[in-house]
Amino acid sequence: MAEKRSALPNVLNMSSLLLARTTCSDVAVTFLNRQRQKQLEKLSQIRRQLTARMGEHFILRESAAIEVKARRQAVASTRPENS
Repeated sequence: MAEKRSALPNVLNMSSLLLARTTCSDVAVTFLNRQRQKQLEKLSQIRRQLTARMGEHFILRESAAIEVKARRQAVASTRPENS
């Protein structure tokens, strides 16, 4: 009878430990998933910023090229033609 009494608390203790381990694992997985989601959001934000900067750089380069072309055309149109 004494063995049965000691077996019951042991089973309950094992159940509690298994439940605690499961809970800890679930908490850890949830935490890691949240951290991963935050990192993905940050990466997405950085990509958007980088894309915007690259777009600005491209626009500035194109604007500069158009400006240079316009200056060349203006200079060419003011030169007297050699006929």
